[in-house]
Amino acid sequence: MEIKNQICSIRQAEQLKELGINWPSYFVFDTNDAKVVEVWMIDGTESEFVNAYTAAELYQGLPEFLTKDGKEYRFKIWRYEEDGASYFSCCYECRHIESFRLPKFSVDGRTQASCYAEMLIALFKEGYITPDQVNEKLSR
Repeated sequence: MEIKNQICSIRQAEQLKELGINWPSYFVFDTNDAKVVEVWMIDGTESEFVNAYTAAELYQGLPEFLTKDGKEYRFKIWRYEEDGASYFSCCYECRHIESFRLPKFSVDGRTQASCYAEMLIALFKEGYITPDQVNEKLSR
C-alpha cells in the first residue's frame, strides 16, 4: 500500500498543527514540495516540515467515548464501497440507542487516516477535546 494511503493529507496535517497538535510522527511532509519523508531522513530545519500522521497515530488520539447530555457515545468506524471505490466513515454512536449518532460527528474519508484526522479536527473545533489532552495522551 502506498504511503499516501496511510497518512492524513497535508491540508489536514497543517490544520492539526495550527490547532496545537505537536506529537512526533514517523513521517513528515516537506512543506516546500509536499513530498512525504521519513523523519530519520530530515536534513533541513524543522520549520520546513509538518507531521504526516498515520492512521494508527491518529486513532490513538481519538477518545473511545464521549459524553453529552448524560448519554455516552462510542467511537465507531466502518468501510464501504461506492462506485467501485473504497471509503471509510466514522462517528460517535450512542451506546444505548442503536444508530443514534452525535450530531456533527459523522465523517467520511477515502482513507482511515483522513477519516480519523477529520474527526479529530471536528472534536477540537466543537470543544469536546483539546490539543493538550491529545498531546498528553500520546506522550505516555
